[in-house]
Amino acid sequence: EKLGLNFQCISLDFPGFGRSKSEHDVSINFSDLKEIVYGLLKSLKIESCILLGHSFGGYVSLDFVSEYPSFVKQLILVSTKAFEDSDIKKSERLFFSQELMKRRYASYLHLQLESCLSGGNYDTLIKKNIETNVDWHIAKILESLTKRRSYISELKKLRIPVKIIVGEDDDAFLLEAFAMYKVIPDAEIEVIPEAKHVVFLDNLEHFITLINKYD
Repeated sequence: EKLGLNFQCISLDFPGFGRSKSEHDVSINFSDLKEIVYGLLKSLKIESCILLGHSFGGYVSLDFVSEYPSFVKQLILVSTKAFEDSDIKKSERLFFSQELMKRRYASYLHLQLESCLSGGNYDTLIKKNIETNVDWHIAKILESLTKRRSYISELKKLRIPVKIIVGEDDDAFLLEAFAMYKVIPDAEIEVIPEAKHVVFLDNLEHFITLINKYD
């Protein structure tokens, strides 16, 4: 709502995520998601946008801007990375997706998400909102992330502003954020204090202030 005062905001839930239902007989991979973003922009007749992606959404944003750069006038990457995963990280992603497929309930998801927020924010903002069942599409998309490539070469060629936002306590992505900042020509980086991975929940006011600076 606060961002809506200065921007027309469109929040996209991919199939099986959030409030978007999935077609249970159709398997969706990570590489398909940029086409969903493209289709949405075309259907809304949006020819240029500020594209903001957080974490997994950042991966999709990078994939989209690599394929359709003319649609993006500014890129905001929040708690994400452009480098290819290490072999260890790929194994972790595969294990995570397999556990979700086997268990299909939220208790395992709780274990993974609890470390993403500071203080008591997880209990008050996230825990009560995780559903009992996990859509199998989410697990399949996470599994396909093991094939996610590096986008550094494309980012080096971008001629649009790139904003990088990361929490100061986000141990998994803080160094990755600065590594991106060093190789992207027109990049800015902001570190949000007292925030882990989900920076907009840990320090909402600071996050809103940063986004409102971008136009």
